[in-house]
Amino acid sequence: AEQYAVAAKVLANTAISTYELWIDELTGSEMTDAEIKAYAKEQASASITDQIPEKVAEALEELGNMDIYGLIIGSIFYRIAGLLLPMVFVIMVANGLLAGQVDSGSMAYVLSTPTKRRTVTVTQMTYLMLSLLAMFLLVTVTSVVSIWIVGGNEFTINFVEILLLNLGAFLTMFAFAGFCFMCSSIFNRSKYSMSIGGGISILMLVCTILGLFGSDVVPAAMRIGQMNFFNYLSIISLFDATSILSGGMDFLWKFGILALIGIYAFYISRKQT
Repeated sequence: AEQYAVAAKVLANTAISTYELWIDELTGSEMTDAEIKAYAKEQASASITDQIPEKVAEALEELGNMDIYGLIIGSIFYRIAGLLLPMVFVIMVANGLLAGQVDSGSMAYVLSTPTKRRTVTVTQMTYLMLSLLAMFLLVTVTSVVSIWIVGGNEFTINFVEILLLNLGAFLTMFAFAGFCFMCSSIFNRSKYSMSIGGGISILMLVCTILGLFGSDVVPAAMRIGQMNFFNYLSIISLFDATSILSGGMDFLWKFGILALIGIYAFYISRKQT
C-alpha cells in the first residue's frame, strides 16, 4: 500500500510540474488562456500515461471502455439474478408434479382411475413447460415495454438483444426444468428428487456466480483467471450473453445444446413411466 501511495504521489507531482511548465512556456503566446490551460492539461495527462506500465494502462483503458449495461444486464441479471426465481419455481414445481404426489398419496388415487401413468406424466410435463414459457413471455414483454418507455437510445442494448437474452434465459431454464422433472420421475421421492435435481441446479448457479469473476466480461484489473474453471461446471455457460451483445453468432449452437438437453431430459422422463 505504501508503494502504491508513493507511486501515486510521484505521478501527481510529475503532472503538476508538467502543467506548470507548459503554462509558463506558453504564457505570452498567441494562444488564449483557455487554450493554454487545455493544452497544459493534455500534456500533463500524457506525462502520467507515459510513466504507467503498459499492462496497467491497458487495464485502465479497458475499464474506461467497459460496457456497464452489458455487464449488469447481460451477465449479472440474465445469467445469474434473473435465473434465481425461475430456478426456484422449476425445482419446486418439477418436484411437486410427480415425486411430491407420490409422497402425498395423490398419485395412487389418480392412477386408480383409468388414467395411465404415462398420460399423467405427459400432462404434468406439458404444464411445466407451458408455465415456464408463460413466465418468460411476460418477462420479455415487460422488458421490451420498459425500454420503449424509457427510450431505447439511452441504452446500449437494443430490442433484438433483449429478445435474444430472454430466449437464452428461457432455454437455460428449459434445460433445468427437464433435468429436475427427470429426477422427479426417476426417484419418485421428494427427498431424493429435491436433493439431486434441486441441489445440482443450485450448485450450477453458484458455479456461474464464481465463474463470472474469471470470465472475459470482467475487466482484466479485477479478473481472477483461475475462477474461470467454474464456468465449465455449469450448463448456464451455454447461455452466451457476451456473444449476443457483441453481435456474434456463437450463441446459436449453444442455444441448440440447451434445447437438446431439455428435450432429452423430458424424453427420459416420459420413458420412465
